[in-house]
Parts: sequence; structure tokens; C-alpha cells
Amino acid sequence: MDGSSIGSGSGGGGAGTSGNGSTAGTSGSGRGISLRDSDDSNSDDNAAHGSNGQQRTMTLMSPAGGRKKSWSELKTIVNEMRRQMSSLSSMFPMNVNFRTLSDGRTRVYFLSPPPANGWDTVLFYADVPASDTDNRAPNRLEWHPVLEPIVSPLSISNSREVQLLLERKRLSIWGITSYELHKSSGKIVFPACNTLYQCLDTGYGEGTLFATELRIFQRSAAIDPQICPQNSDLVAYV
Repeated sequence: MDGSSIGSGSGGGGAGTSGNGSTAGTSGSGRGISLRDSDDSNSDDNAAHGSNGQQRTMTLMSPAGGRKKSWSELKTIVNEMRRQMSSLSSMFPMNVNFRTLSDGRTRVYFLSPPPANGWDTVLFYADVPASDTDNRAPNRLEWHPVLEPIVSPLSISNSREVQLLLERKRLSIWGITSYELHKSSGKIVFPACNTLYQCLDTGYGEGTLFATELRIFQRSAAIDPQICPQNSDLVAYV
């Protein structure tokens, strides 16, 4: 047999084949060469990169298969998406405040549109019992409106100041957009119809409350009311 036969070696050198790949090496020179078939190379690449090969194929095929939309179509899609996002954002309770009553109950105040229907944001409250009397009962709290609807003598739209404030807060809601709660006394002050209204929630009355208009000197819309923590009779506004 000549020197190229498998299994023969000289000076510690040897050659062998294993599986689909072949390896040759010489100990004298310390060099080695590793050869792999194309199938093994592709399988190793897929194993190293996961499904990147499939993703690259989809990325290349997607632009060719789809039709480019015009500017008017893109504008319609964006407007519809903004409308859905604005309606979705106003469906959840916001501006949440917690107040502990003397009997141990926790009253939660929040703004939200009525659950059944309606677009105007209303002030609601929900009472959390002091202790769980029945663990099997559902944990969903019952909503109750705090105020009676305000009837304005004139149909007054939002002033320019109120519109700019709502735009700055990224709010697309109507009705009561904010309120201020004095937790110790239960006094609530909120802006509406370009002026300020107030009511007193003792926490033990039944039914909704009637808000009264605050007597203030104003030359423009009154916004962002704040109640003094030490004296609820003092109300500041912009």
C-alpha cells in the first residue's frame, strides 16, 4: 500500500474520516485543516441564528407581495388609529384619589365616562369595605356618581385657556376634566363652564350631591383650583 492509504501514518501523523466531515492533521507541523459539507454548514448556521433564515426570507418577500399605500390612505389609517386611541384612553378611570372615612371605609374618587354610555366625564366614587366579609364575593367595586349634572343657563364652550390646558395634558375628554379633594373635610372643587364649583361629601349621605358655584372675581376662565390643606375655605386658582 502507498502512503495515501487511510490508517497509515509516519512520525505521529495520521488521517481519518468521521461522519460527513473529514479531518487531516500532522503532529510534526502542528497544523490542522477542518472541512465540512455544505449541509452541515447550513444546519450549524440555522442552529446558531435560530429562525433568522426564515425571517430574512419573509422580509425579502413581504415588500414584493404587498402594495404601497398612497398618502391619503396612510392619513386615513393614522386618523382612525388616533380616534381609537383617544376613545380607549377615556374609557378607564383616571385622576384617582383615596380617602379614609371615620368608620374605616376607604372611598375612592375618580373620573370616568358612564359605564353604560355617554361621552362626558363624570366624577364617581366607590367604597372599599374595611374587611372582607365574604372571600367568595367578587372583588369588583360598585360605581356611584358623586354629583348631579350641572345645568348651565347658557351653552358655554371651553375657553381658549381651557382648550390649551387640555391640549397640554393630552386630554380629549369633555365634562369634568379635573377636581380637587380636601380629604379631611370632604370638600370637592372642580372647574366647569369656565368657572369653579364646590360641594361637600361627608361620606354618609345618600344620593348625589348638588354643586354650587363659587363666588369669585374673574376676567377669564378659572382653571386649576387648589384647596389649602390647613383651611378648606381658601381656594386658589389660575
